Amino acid sequence: MTLNSVIEDLTAWAQDNLCNVELLKPSSSNMSADYEPVKPTAFSLYVPPKDQLPPDTDAQIPSICVQFKEGSDDLQKNDRSLNFRLAFSAYRPGRFEEAKDEEGKPVVRFVRNADGWKDLWLWVSRSLHKIYSSMYIEGVKVDRKTPVKYGNFSIDDNLVDAYPLWYAWIEFTVKCGVSPTNNDYNEFL
Repeated sequence: MTLNSVIEDLTAWAQDNLCNVELLKPSSSNMSADYEPVKPTAFSLYVPPKDQLPPDTDAQIPSICVQFKEGSDDLQKNDRSLNFRLAFSAYRPGRFEEAKDEEGKPVVRFVRNADGWKDLWLWVSRSLHKIYSSMYIEGVKVDRKTPVKYGNFSIDDNLVDAYPLWYAWIEFTVKCGVSPTNNDYNEFL
């Protein structure tokens, strides 16, 4: 099993199993109340710039970026361990609430708030549950001996404050066999 195939397979799994929620897509205008609910997109290794997004994708956020961090091979046991990080990004500038105008007529108002982290962490919690309930993900075994880690992105131990954007991550390890020969890769080089 090549590293490329594991990365691509985990990204496809994330798209099918973790991106089945509706989150907000940032507006192309500067109006914070102008938003559209969409299903997130899963990307491999990095989130591409807006002008290089895949054909069926029109936003970088919300998304999960499946990042390969590091790997190790135990050649005597024919065992490969691969560490992955899922980088989550979400957007929520506030909410709409029903109110009454000066004449007592019902209106809907946009109220800015900092509750977007709740959307993000609900999504991360659901994703953790999916990982915990999966023995195998696309043919690779979830390593249950290595702790699953998760948290907010931070810089110098300070949370990244990019309101109305929200970021978090999950790290986990998968195991598979070591490819016995490099002949499998020749067609790609």
